[in-house]
Amino acid sequence: MMTREDRLNVLELLPVWQLNVPHRHAIPALPQQALVENKGHEVAPSVRQCVSEDGNFTFLLEDFSTHAHHQEAEILLRNIFKAMRVTCGAETSLESTLALFESTSQLLVIMGERVANQILKQSYDVAQWRDLQSSQVFQYHTTPVIVTYAPAHLLFHRADKAKVWADLCLAKIIVSGS
Repeated sequence: MMTREDRLNVLELLPVWQLNVPHRHAIPALPQQALVENKGHEVAPSVRQCVSEDGNFTFLLEDFSTHAHHQEAEILLRNIFKAMRVTCGAETSLESTLALFESTSQLLVIMGERVANQILKQSYDVAQWRDLQSSQVFQYHTTPVIVTYAPAHLLFHRADKAKVWADLCLAKIIVSGS
């Protein structure tokens, strides 16, 4: 069994551990009529869905299998799951966001701005999503949503790992309070 320090050490977050309890306010539902218009001629990302075995979490992230550093990103993602004590069950690629309607998880964790903007039909970067969710909890239909950085991003922006861990702690708080 891993201790808290072991989990933080795996994520390389041991010196920056902080648990911020979120303020619970009214939870606005996001509009879901049309997809975000992509900036320029960007193609919508291929979305990878991972549902935890306990049914508490659904992780949505861009499929990074074609990324140059996909193996490192995959290891980092597995370490994130291990630190959260989450076992990823069924893992699928989503051809369409309509497949999300079948999700019965208590919380969606969206990793990466392109996926968040595609799913939630907005056009924010991750920093803007994080600022917004510090004061309110967003929803996709009736499921609460947390948006954070993608594993591939964390490979080159190590300082953002602490932000991801704070977001994941918020996710665990939301699930435990449900």
